[in-house]
Amino acid sequence: MATSWLLRLGAKSREPAIIIGELKFTYGHCFIVFCGLFVLSTTLFMLLRADADQRKIKSAAIRHILMKSETDILLAKDRLEKGDARAASDLGDGAQQLRSLQQTGLLKLTEPWTDMDLKYNPGKFFEAHRLLARHAPNLGPGFWIRFTVHYNLFAGSVLAVGNEQQVKQLEEIQQKGFLGCFGLTEKLAGVNSGGVVNTIAEWDDQTQEFVITSPEVGAQKNWISQGLVGELAVVVADLRVAGKRCGAHAFLMELRDAKGPVPNVEFGDMGRKTVGNDLDNAWIAFHGARVPRHTLLSRYGDVQPGNGGTYVSKVKGLTNMAMIGQRLFSGRVAVAWAALTFTRKLFEMTRAYSDHKKCWIPKNSTLTEVPQLQHLYLRADETLKKLENFVGSCEKQLSDCLQKDEIPPMALQEAIASAKILASDETSIDLCFRLKQDVGSHALMGDTGFEQMDFLQACKFAEGDSRILMRLGCLPPPGGGSGGGWLKMAKLCVSHFLEKAFIGQEDVHTAHIPISFNYIYLHSDSLTWK
Repeated sequence: MATSWLLRLGAKSREPAIIIGELKFTYGHCFIVFCGLFVLSTTLFMLLRADADQRKIKSAAIRHILMKSETDILLAKDRLEKGDARAASDLGDGAQQLRSLQQTGLLKLTEPWTDMDLKYNPGKFFEAHRLLARHAPNLGPGFWIRFTVHYNLFAGSVLAVGNEQQVKQLEEIQQKGFLGCFGLTEKLAGVNSGGVVNTIAEWDDQTQEFVITSPEVGAQKNWISQGLVGELAVVVADLRVAGKRCGAHAFLMELRDAKGPVPNVEFGDMGRKTVGNDLDNAWIAFHGARVPRHTLLSRYGDVQPGNGGTYVSKVKGLTNMAMIGQRLFSGRVAVAWAALTFTRKLFEMTRAYSDHKKCWIPKNSTLTEVPQLQHLYLRADETLKKLENFVGSCEKQLSDCLQKDEIPPMALQEAIASAKILASDETSIDLCFRLKQDVGSHALMGDTGFEQMDFLQACKFAEGDSRILMRLGCLPPPGGGSGGGWLKMAKLCVSHFLEKAFIGQEDVHTAHIPISFNYIYLHSDSLTWK
């Protein structure tokens, strides 16, 4: 109808017209069409712009607000410390958050060296881990893992085995907000990574470079937290000089620059996880990646060029790998604290719910008063207090060793391993699982903390799988000493039933393995909590 009206309008007009077949278009028609197209295009532009603005708002809500100033970080940190879980949305996505956070210098990696927190103020380092772990039930464990990988495993390894110039690089890394990762774990070695290193670093004397190679799929690094975004990595590889194997050594190498990944390094995503999907986990393969001589963290060992190259050990009796192990000790203490802190916070959150959840009988009672839940609350508080005291003692003694650049004595190594085992799978996993069973359908709800419980599973595997540590007989009871008689029993049990089975001797059947572990569990439970 509108079309016929326009044609009639044009027919009555005496203006010059454009005739196409039986259709006659005057300039008036053309003007009307132009106005219609203008209105339509303007409307579409406004709609698209509004949609773009809306998508930006949604993106900010999903990926969080990117912080640009130290003030923003400190304000957000203050809100987080006061318990505002929503403050996480003001902290930026995990990688950007960590870049900004380290630039504040809240944990110092810069000169003067006496102010470097990782070495001279490790208590501050451990407190930062506890603070972040306390919010894991609300926010998930992704940032806690990202944080400890950068500060403890990456920067801590440079501090432990790097020479003076390499340690000074940490200052520039902090100022620029670069992120680092720790390339130790390999696909084939799995939880035995560190004890088994198949990545190769071959010295090329002619170019004075190291050629880093993953000779097979099993040698590829995997579960490398921050591996898809980090600019730098400490990569552990089997050093070979002039055809001789020199053992596992660490290299501080660049993974990517402004243009993208460096040549001959391949990356892949490990895939979606049950928790912590704000954290990237990568597998990394090296295809003859060349790195300069100065990338070898050479505080305790170096390569002298000439005549094919010569490996030089700088400190008798100390190896790079032994000192890298220092970070595993501090990591085990941090993991123990994380598990205990997560558990205590989850119990607090659940208690806040059960204190107000009315029950139909007896009259005016609450869910907290149900006998089994009441007993669990009391048991958890008592157990957590004991372990917090024990882990605190381990932290204090380890801090002394870190400040003195000393390897912890064997008794302390065993105590730290015990703390990690008991705090994660032997206590936290058990208590949180029991709480989940006793609190009812509340545990099925989102934002209750229970959906983040697989963080404890990560604690079990991190910084030394609990079963591997038990295999080594590291189970001293909390409270003191080197473990007493039952530690010797545990070592004897592990040695007799497990050691041979793990190295493949045929005179011991794997059927003995669960018996021996049960034997350790029973004795540790009976003697630990006396």
